[in-house]
Amino acid sequence: MYVCFCSSFRFHWKKNFCTGFLLFCFYYFELLIKVTMFRETNEIFDELDTMNDLQMNDEKLYKIVCQGDLHDELDEYLKSVSDVDTILQKMYELGDQSVSLLMLAAQHGFDRVIRILISHSSNVKHLVNMHGNIIDLNGNLVSHVSALWCACDRGYFDVARTLIEHGGANVHSTSRNPILISAIVDERYDIIEFLIENNYSDMNQTIEKERPFYNGLMISAAHGQINIVRYLLSKGANVDFTSSSNFTALACAASEGHLEIIELLCAAGASTNVKTNNNETPLILAFENDHLDIVDYLFDQTKDDLCLDEIELVACSIVLSIRRINNSPSMFNKMIHLMRKIFQLRTERNSLKSSAQPIAAYNFQQECQTIDDFEKIQHDHHRLYIEALLIRERILLPKKLVSLCEPLLIYGQNLVEQGAFEQCLRLWHHTFYLYQNMNFETSLHRFVWLFCKMIMANVFIPPDLFVQICRLTFEPSEQNKKNHSIKNSLCLITIAAKVQIQLSFLFICLCFQVLEQPSLTKLDRQLIYRLINDICRQQRTTIDGQTLLHLCVNEQTYRDINYRANEIRQVLKFVLAFFSFAISIFVDLAFRI
Repeated sequence: MYVCFCSSFRFHWKKNFCTGFLLFCFYYFELLIKVTMFRETNEIFDELDTMNDLQMNDEKLYKIVCQGDLHDELDEYLKSVSDVDTILQKMYELGDQSVSLLMLAAQHGFDRVIRILISHSSNVKHLVNMHGNIIDLNGNLVSHVSALWCACDRGYFDVARTLIEHGGANVHSTSRNPILISAIVDERYDIIEFLIENNYSDMNQTIEKERPFYNGLMISAAHGQINIVRYLLSKGANVDFTSSSNFTALACAASEGHLEIIELLCAAGASTNVKTNNNETPLILAFENDHLDIVDYLFDQTKDDLCLDEIELVACSIVLSIRRINNSPSMFNKMIHLMRKIFQLRTERNSLKSSAQPIAAYNFQQECQTIDDFEKIQHDHHRLYIEALLIRERILLPKKLVSLCEPLLIYGQNLVEQGAFEQCLRLWHHTFYLYQNMNFETSLHRFVWLFCKMIMANVFIPPDLFVQICRLTFEPSEQNKKNHSIKNSLCLITIAAKVQIQLSFLFICLCFQVLEQPSLTKLDRQLIYRLINDICRQQRTTIDGQTLLHLCVNEQTYRDINYRANEIRQVLKFVLAFFSFAISIFVDLAFRI
């Protein structure tokens, strides 16, 4: 019995204890949650009270600042509030505007209010250089402006001085352009004078924050603001200060065509020889932008220092940039204008041109030696174009500049469009030797295309000229198997697209076409047979060892021809049907002779 009682007692004791402990924990945590919720509720109410206090403080401060602290209460009021920096740095949203108290005071010109606000800030630099959006004097919404900008915009320069000298406002520290640059763009003479007279801005080193990174003098010169240019010069502006692109104020004025400003700058000692990163002087910039009155002025100012070759190249460049010669009379007028000035200067210097022998490539024309010679050709645009080519060859060939040849290729295409095929052949033949003599890669693909054009147009191909062109394959510059520029435009041979043999194969194909011309004499035919014989005897091979005969029967030759110009396909595709037979005969004959 005792044992049973003890066991029962222990069981009920343990059960009651566990139940009691669980009830205790439950009530404890319930109480803890209620206390926590009570505290959080009180904190929320305290925060709301604080926000209401702040809102009341904001409204009251805003009113005090807008009224200019009429009752001298601002200083005491700021002393009475907590977290004054938060209040001072608050941005007020007024429609599209976003302003701080300091900006409001600056906008209304309240200098005493500015001083009080600054005196209560623990971070004056941050406060003074805060940015907002505001409507300027002209009614335009301007973004990212500071209190200093607001004061300057409204013309409150005492306030601006306080912000700079007592608040440490930075005239350059803004996401917009520096205030001086903005003032010059907007022609605010009062702001310009305030900043420069008080040495708040360096007129030379203060530049735009975006391209083209001009300083004040350069901007005013480009915009034609002659009074600002005159003022800046009177204050000692560096007349030859250069931008990152090496533009000067004179270059800016020349580009935009402001002659009076150019005269002012030259009188102040501006250099006329400073070149931009694109190697352009102010005279060249004026010429390129059609400001011929400035060209005349600068020409007279700089004629003692001018390099005649350089100016002649500029005159030629205008004409040689034309793709259609008869469609741009204004370009030729510009060239004529400058060339007359150059001839006058040559006469004054007694400087004669070196004269080259007339050649067929230029239709046996010679470069004009006097202004009288030049006046005779001024109405002939094609002759003027040739004159420009002759001038460039005289100047650039000794320098071995590859840019010499591009206009020759373009002019050749113009000749083809006019049906002057032979003249184009002679011009490009000359161009080939220019490339070779300057040690540049040569290419014969243009001749291939031109011969096909002539055949399609039923134009007779002079045998002697044809053979003369084809024999270019024997020139030293055409013997390099790794010459990437030598590609067969007929697409008959593209497996060895970098190899000289392609053009040999191509020209043999063309020879068969030329031989079909009914007007050939026996001597002409012998001349072409000899050419084919010579090509075959060379035994040229591609890099991978393919001969002319291999290429004739290669499937790739047939496939590639379909990707070439229509006139080339029509002329040469059918030749392949019997070409392998023909070439084998010529190869056999070559070794029998």
